[in-house]
Amino acid sequence: MIKETKRKGFNFYRSYYDVFNELSDKDKLMFTKALLDKQFLNIEPTNLTGMVKFAWISQYNSIDQQVKGYKSKTKDPMQGGCVGGSTRVDLPPTLQEEGKEKEKGEGKEQLHKKKKQKFINWFNEEKKIKTGKKGTIKILSTTDDNNLKKLFKEYKMEDFKIAFDNMFKSSWAVENGMCNISHLIRVDNFNKYLGQGASEGTGKTFSAFNK
Repeated sequence: MIKETKRKGFNFYRSYYDVFNELSDKDKLMFTKALLDKQFLNIEPTNLTGMVKFAWISQYNSIDQQVKGYKSKTKDPMQGGCVGGSTRVDLPPTLQEEGKEKEKGEGKEQLHKKKKQKFINWFNEEKKIKTGKKGTIKILSTTDDNNLKKLFKEYKMEDFKIAFDNMFKSSWAVENGMCNISHLIRVDNFNKYLGQGASEGTGKTFSAFNK
C-alpha cells in the first residue's frame, strides 16, 4: 500500500551515501526506509539498533533540518509520528546541551571560542603522542571553524577521540599527509572515521573540553 505524501523530493546528501555504504545489506534497507519515512512522512524510527542506529544518529541533524525547512516553506503540516514503538531513536547529548548553563552567562559565540581553543590544544598534544612531533595549529580557517561548530552541536568529546584515532589508523591518511585538523573536522570525513569503530584509548583528555 502506497503511503500518501505531498512532498515531491529532497536532496540526498553525499554524507547519507557515505554512511549507507558502510552498512550491511540488511542495515542499508533499514536506513533507507527510515530516511524515506522521515523525509516524506516525518515519521521517526524507533526500532533501529547497532550500526544502522549509529548511521541514523550521525545524519539525523541534516535530515531533520531538511524536513523542517520543507514544512516551513510549504506549510505542509506533515503530522508525522513514530514507527516501531512510542518514541523516536534516542539521540546522544550534544555539546550545545551540555554547555547550556554556561551559554546563559557567556553567550554562544564566546563559549564556542573557548571550546575551539581547547580542541586545538588537545589536537596538537594528541598529534605529538601519535607522531612524536607536537602540532602547530593556532587558529582555524573560517571553513574549519564552521565545520567544528557543526560537529560540536552533534557529538560528544569521546567521539572526537574515536575519529582522531581512526584517522591515524588509516594508511591512506597517514601516507598522504592528511592527518591534520582540516581533514578530520570536515563533516563527511569525521563521520567516516567515527563509523570505523570505538577507540581503545581512555578518552580522559576530553574531560578538559567542558571545564
